[in-house]
Amino acid sequence: LHPGTSPAERLIAATTDSNFRIRSLALAQRKAAQNAAPVWMYSFEWETPLFDGRLGAPHALDVPFCFDTIDLTNATDMSDGAKKVAATMAETWIAFARNGNPNNASIPHWPSYDAKDRATLMLDVVPRIENDPRSEGRRLWQEITGSER
Repeated sequence: LHPGTSPAERLIAATTDSNFRIRSLALAQRKAAQNAAPVWMYSFEWETPLFDGRLGAPHALDVPFCFDTIDLTNATDMSDGAKKVAATMAETWIAFARNGNPNNASIPHWPSYDAKDRATLMLDVVPRIENDPRSEGRRLWQEITGSER
């Protein structure tokens, strides 16, 4: 799934997926199947340029962006792009807290998550909606874990 990457990069991708992404997808899929309330899935795609970009978008990098407090961390370069992502993410969380729906003017229309489309907000300088992003990896992990249903 990751041609042209080093063994270390493949290990990081596999452990990140197994520890975070796949568990989040399984939870979203199960919650959506209950049909009791809408579910929204996002993926934080903005990669920090610090350390020559080697970190990418590590786990929990999104936390200061949620609260638009990136100025209180040393996890960003404080670029206009980072500030835009922080403002977008904070507006999205505020909309969800106020209305129970995260849609707002700073993002494209974000459909709720279901097992058919798997609509996911890809949070980056230009936010976008993708259906079933990185589906090959998801299908592989769901086959491994037996959670494809």
